[in-house]
Amino acid sequence: MAPYYRKFHTLNLPDNELSEHLSLDWAENGGRGVSGPLQVSFTASAQDPFSKPWIKTFKNLDLPLTADPALGKATGGYSAPRMDPATKTRSSSASAFYAPAEKKSNLHVVTGAQVQKILFEQAGLNLTAK
Repeated sequence: MAPYYRKFHTLNLPDNELSEHLSLDWAENGGRGVSGPLQVSFTASAQDPFSKPWIKTFKNLDLPLTADPALGKATGGYSAPRMDPATKTRSSSASAFYAPAEKKSNLHVVTGAQVQKILFEQAGLNLTAK
């Protein structure tokens, strides 16, 4: 999953002071997306009284963060990126993927449906879900 996770988002790291406050050393270890349309960063500031104690509590319980959370094998506490750094609003698949495509004539959105099976059609290197 890690290659796909890196592909769909861009993790915008904060300055060194906030990176240290949030213990973001994990962000340099492989799961960081650098060119995806979903822009994410961190909502906290270095003066935030909750972020650092949250991470420290897990460490004190002998449950430190064991890996980059984006790699799918991590345990422990960490701060999750969830804000678009440009707009200062919550980043979501709707803002990154749906909004730019919502007016396309070949886009059909179905809500309240449960997927049973996805059929793929391959034409050369292109793979399309039907």
